Amino acid sequence: HLWIFAAALEFSAEIILSHTLKGQTLVPINVEHTKDRLGVLVLIMLGETVVSSTISYREYAARALNDISFRYYSVLALSFLLIFMFTLIYFNMQPPPSDHAMRRSRFIGVLIIILHKFLGLSLLTIGACTKLAVSAVTKHEELDSFTACLLGISVGFSLLIQFGMRICHYGGRIPRKSDPIHAKRLMYIWWTLFRVMSLIPF
Repeated sequence: HLWIFAAALEFSAEIILSHTLKGQTLVPINVEHTKDRLGVLVLIMLGETVVSSTISYREYAARALNDISFRYYSVLALSFLLIFMFTLIYFNMQPPPSDHAMRRSRFIGVLIIILHKFLGLSLLTIGACTKLAVSAVTKHEELDSFTACLLGISVGFSLLIQFGMRICHYGGRIPRKSDPIHAKRLMYIWWTLFRVMSLIPF
């Protein structure tokens, strides 16, 4: 029960404080610094996947048989590709500090922080599942269905969270009214494809 209380407090602290503290009691936020810190948090979570899938099994990789080594390095390559994909999606959608979601409203600012917390949790889950996948390869075992499903759900959940972040940053702003009609269509197509592709891992 203590863990449940701690988790509830962690994910609701910003909501409680933003409604409790009013006016001059609120400290103005440094959006650019906060943006950088959140980016570092995401990089740390992604780095955990690299550490969990490489450092723990590098001795095994040196002495493994050729057929197992191929499977081992295939898992590593796919995990690195997954990390690279998340890195590109996250950092390429970041707006300049002047257009950051935290400048839109207090509610959206709190929402973007909460989404980062859920993203960190989801990325950690991906790292843990990747380590279990590597472990299964090294032990000549099949990956259990629960871990496989959890990995897919975590990937899909991470993509949906980043789609929510994109809406927080750009929703109602892009496309602009002054944009050409073909540019608007391309943006709508891209957003729709991203949303649909996020559901595939589920």
